[in-house]
Amino acid sequence: MQAVARRYRGRIRYYQIWNEPNIFPEWGTYAVSPEGYARLLQVGFTCIKAVDPDAVILTAPLAPTIELTQRDLNDFLFLQRLYDAGAAQWFDVLAVQDYGLWSGPYDRRMRPRVLNFSRPIYIRDIMLRNGDGEKAIWASEVGWNSAPEGVVPLFGRTSEAQRARYAVEALERIWQEWPWMGVVTYWFFKQADDREADRPQYYFRLVEPDFTPTPAYEALRAFLTALQPTLYQGYHQETEWALSYEGPWEQRKDERAVLGGYALGREGAVLTFGVQGRAAVLVVRPGFAARLKVRVGERAPRELLVTGNETTDPVFLLLAEELGPGRHTVRVDVVEGELGVDGLIVRPE
Repeated sequence: MQAVARRYRGRIRYYQIWNEPNIFPEWGTYAVSPEGYARLLQVGFTCIKAVDPDAVILTAPLAPTIELTQRDLNDFLFLQRLYDAGAAQWFDVLAVQDYGLWSGPYDRRMRPRVLNFSRPIYIRDIMLRNGDGEKAIWASEVGWNSAPEGVVPLFGRTSEAQRARYAVEALERIWQEWPWMGVVTYWFFKQADDREADRPQYYFRLVEPDFTPTPAYEALRAFLTALQPTLYQGYHQETEWALSYEGPWEQRKDERAVLGGYALGREGAVLTFGVQGRAAVLVVRPGFAARLKVRVGERAPRELLVTGNETTDPVFLLLAEELGPGRHTVRVDVVEGELGVDGLIVRPE
């Protein structure tokens, strides 16, 4: 891990340590062991951080399962035992797998023995119970399966049209309801050829081996390309794709900032973004003083002052409140001084 991190420092920042260690055969032929994975995670974390302190470490996503054997262990119990083993200190982001299987993204049943798209809510509860609520959850794999008749539907079965609709609805639900979830990765893009066309895992694909798009790919492409960049409820990094920077901005490193960095803007810098929620709060690094002009939609602009106090804690600056339904555009101009942006928080109230 040190050799990999040293080689790719500055080019690769995010490392996920292993995959689905709570099931066979991902953990090999050994009995599943949360404590064993905790040791592996500790070594991976400490070795990578030793040569690249800016690296961000993800846990292995746990496979959703209700099994209670040495071969396959329930993801809730596995995660709690990870925390009991002290693993909270050895990762920056918790990863999950979030498959819909036999139902759609809006299946809201919350039953421990029902595997559905709502399962990460349980994972979030376990994080909160262990005092780890400030970390985000990233979905390493999200998707539905369209295995045709004649192929055993081990991962559920949808029509291609259903799968296309679910792909879009999944993103909509996450953005609207789960402020603690960050990156979402759809599983998967394509196979090299059709040798596995008789196996169910083949039918998670977005395009065929010859790059012919499936309806799910077309639906995601249409949805994302027409999308206006918008921040929904939750915390957003200053590097969030929906934030638009103009003028004299630069990225700064600071171990006290969230994930080790922030954006510094000087006089003439402009930050613009769309927001959907009731209030927008700018997270500002301490030690900088600035005079800002803030405009929300068609409202009259107003001035805000950021004082350069020497506290080590971030400053929370209320940019907009009592916003109505729908999307609103917020523009922040740095009129004088310097502004250190460490993120944005969108609140539902």
